[in-house]
Amino acid sequence: MKMPIVEQHELYRILTEQSFAGIYVVHDGKFRYLNNKAASYAGYTPDELLGRPLVDIVHPEDKESARRDARAMLLGKKTSPSEFRVLTKDGQVRWIMETIAPITWEGKSAILGNSMDITERKHFEAALGDRQERYRILFEGAGDAIFLLEDYRFVDCNPKTFEMFQCEREQMIGQTPARFSPPLQPDGGDSIQKAIEKMNGALTGESQFFEWRHCRHNGTPFDAEVRLSRLELPGKQLIQATVRDISSRKRIEKALKESEERFRTLIEATKDLVFVVNARGRFTYANPRFEEMLGHEPQELMEKPFTFIIASESKGSVIDQFNNGMKGQDSPAYEALLLHKNGKRIPVEFVATTMRDEEGNAVGRFGIGRDITERKRAEEATRESYERLSDIINFLPDATFAVDLEGRVIAWNLAIEQMTGIKKQDMIGRGDYEYALPFYGVRRPLLIDMVLKPDADIEKNYLLLSRDKGSVIAESVSRHLVPGRNVYLWIKASPVCDVSGNIVGAIETIRDITQRKQAEDDLKQSEERYRTIIENIGDGYYEVDLKGKVTFLNDAALRILSITRNEVQGYNFKAFAAKEDAAAIFGAFHEVYLTGTPFRGVSWRAVRPDGREQHVEVSVSLIRDAAGRPAGFRGILHDITERRKAEKAMQHMAYHDPLTGLPNRLLFYDRFSQIMAHARRNREQFAVVMLDLDKFKEINDRLGHDVGDQLLRSVAERFRSQMRDGDTVARFGGDEFLMLLPGMKQIEDLGPLGQKVVQTFQQPFPISEQELSVYASVGVAVFPDDGADRDILVQKADFAMYRVKAAGGNRWMR
Repeated sequence: MKMPIVEQHELYRILTEQSFAGIYVVHDGKFRYLNNKAASYAGYTPDELLGRPLVDIVHPEDKESARRDARAMLLGKKTSPSEFRVLTKDGQVRWIMETIAPITWEGKSAILGNSMDITERKHFEAALGDRQERYRILFEGAGDAIFLLEDYRFVDCNPKTFEMFQCEREQMIGQTPARFSPPLQPDGGDSIQKAIEKMNGALTGESQFFEWRHCRHNGTPFDAEVRLSRLELPGKQLIQATVRDISSRKRIEKALKESEERFRTLIEATKDLVFVVNARGRFTYANPRFEEMLGHEPQELMEKPFTFIIASESKGSVIDQFNNGMKGQDSPAYEALLLHKNGKRIPVEFVATTMRDEEGNAVGRFGIGRDITERKRAEEATRESYERLSDIINFLPDATFAVDLEGRVIAWNLAIEQMTGIKKQDMIGRGDYEYALPFYGVRRPLLIDMVLKPDADIEKNYLLLSRDKGSVIAESVSRHLVPGRNVYLWIKASPVCDVSGNIVGAIETIRDITQRKQAEDDLKQSEERYRTIIENIGDGYYEVDLKGKVTFLNDAALRILSITRNEVQGYNFKAFAAKEDAAAIFGAFHEVYLTGTPFRGVSWRAVRPDGREQHVEVSVSLIRDAAGRPAGFRGILHDITERRKAEKAMQHMAYHDPLTGLPNRLLFYDRFSQIMAHARRNREQFAVVMLDLDKFKEINDRLGHDVGDQLLRSVAERFRSQMRDGDTVARFGGDEFLMLLPGMKQIEDLGPLGQKVVQTFQQPFPISEQELSVYASVGVAVFPDDGADRDILVQKADFAMYRVKAAGGNRWMR
């Protein structure tokens, strides 16, 4: 028999909350359900979005397309996965990809959305058109596998690809996707044919998004989500593929499905009554136990009111329980007499909870009922012993109860009433380990039962168990005493004897020691977390005393400083610092000592024992002893050597011509300003030289740009070999160069300088196994005679250079 829709809905709601995808339902344009994942994409909780229009969080430019897709789907048209932007609660823009499908929600047409955050991927795609270096950084650092295909073969892959497919670059480049796919896909389709169809679709400009069964290089299959899109590059079309390994998600989905089946099996096989009634109090589900206990087949109860099986003396209280529950006033448990089909009355204990729809409205009740016939008989039989120990233990401050030799409760004091919330009159006379329920949620022997009947299996349920003159003392953890919280208990159980010394029962005293245990556990967990974090972080971690002597370095710090744990003994922290940085480091530690405020971002050069320097960034925090007094310092040691190298390389690129390595305009102008300032202070002269290569265009056109580029690099190298220290040669573009020649004491120095520049080109340049002759037209302007302004001097040198060209070149002129 199938479970009712209401119960399935409640179960599936729980399952969707565990999904890694964002799942939501929209009716009349408004959210009717969201799981936590869907709401988190926009920075909200589900409660904050329920009832709000979906387009409230859609980017203004994407609202119309979102409405259009929804209308098309509701009209029965097939829709592809769509992408749109949402505005988060704090104003950020996130990209979402969704698939939508029509569903019926509470009898009305609605939309079921399955979504995922693709912001990272969109950022990557947007950056693809930028400069090649920026693309490469994004490409290499992406969290998904990304690769390019040309003519259906791999031509480039990011590192994540090789990690995902567990292969080296040379094992993948040049291969077809078929090499990394099984012969058949899960739907039975041929992998090669389906892959070609998907790639051809992408080449037409239609983005392809689908699930695919891949194989790692060793043949191990795994499931993935694949997105194919066309990539236009000069002169060719490529296919860009983005692959995400969804093996874990698939395993979770399978596990959830299996869990659902186990849950259904459990309900069908339980010895308790399990039922669902709707908001009108009519049965929509009853498990097979109803037939065994009451003689009614589950099917004959469907749509009948629950009062159909309630004895007349219990109907009033059960109806009140139902009504109160529908109002949100659930009670933990209640009892009622049920009518067997033959008229027999059966006492049953019920636990029920109210079921609600996505908007919080009560839609029915889910309940479990247990036959307590035997328990009722035991209660009646033991009621006479109610007062036996009550007067003795009622005044005790600790929670205390007593049982007789049959295990029936004969005393239940005020303190245990307060601890469990169960009144004495509700517990006296009860057996069958009922006293264990408030503590452990199940009926099982407790420590008190070991006094009457020792059992090694009972001992396994307790911690730190010991014995003292017939008493048993132990500790235990209750997960049911306080909902949602573990309660640690200290327990002592002792025998109760009559005047003749005969054991007539047992008594158990219980004390809540949660606060003490929590303090102990917090300390232990804190120490464990601290140790685990320190040993596993990628950055270095250090501790030193107030004099700077190293007391601890983690493995990462030892690696960064290139020292072993044995060698570091007795080292002072300052021994690792370059002399130039020692003062700054001391200042940082001193400031932390005086203020107690952590210091972050101290950059210095660490000197390794072998003399090599390592750039590091250090944080400093104060260590205090138990009395709060400064006892030392601790912090993080971050290796920034590679970052420094990258910064230096980027700075060089910003100021130098990428082809020749000569200074570019920016660096030329900077040096011009420095030389001019120096010349003015010292009343010196300097020359500005504009140089253009003669016949370069002819060589470039005749022999090709590669030869032309080699020639320009050779010219630059000759400049570097013949120029004086302090001279500057810059490439201004094409075959034009500018020079700054400082240090002229008199105008007569100009002739030799100009001639030296011309002479640079008198020897041919060996290029590609041939010698090329090229000459130069050189124009010169002198500061301050020809001008005291940079632009004027450059302009005059340029005019002079063009006069030289007009005169045939291969000379200099002012």
